[in-house]
Amino acid sequence: MEINIPIWRKILLTPDEATELFGLPAQFFRVAGALTKNGQYDLPCCWIGSHLKINRPKLEKWLEDKSDGVTDFKTSYLLGKLENGINKRGRKRKIR
Repeated sequence: MEINIPIWRKILLTPDEATELFGLPAQFFRVAGALTKNGQYDLPCCWIGSHLKINRPKLEKWLEDKSDGVTDFKTSYLLGKLENGINKRGRKRKIR
């Protein structure tokens, strides 16, 4: 028996569910979550194993605090990290 809980009632969301609910790109949540794990950002999230979970009630408060018109999301910082890759897996390619 599968129980379907509406997204707006869940406490912990995946990045894709947070995208549906809040309209921010899933990649934003993934990059911000990885930076938060390293102590470089302040997204309200936790990791369950290797899975990123975002705390919905705290995210609503966090977005409310960030949307005061003064606070910056540090999007240029996040985009720079996204372009460079945060945790690239494996060995670098050999240049020939």
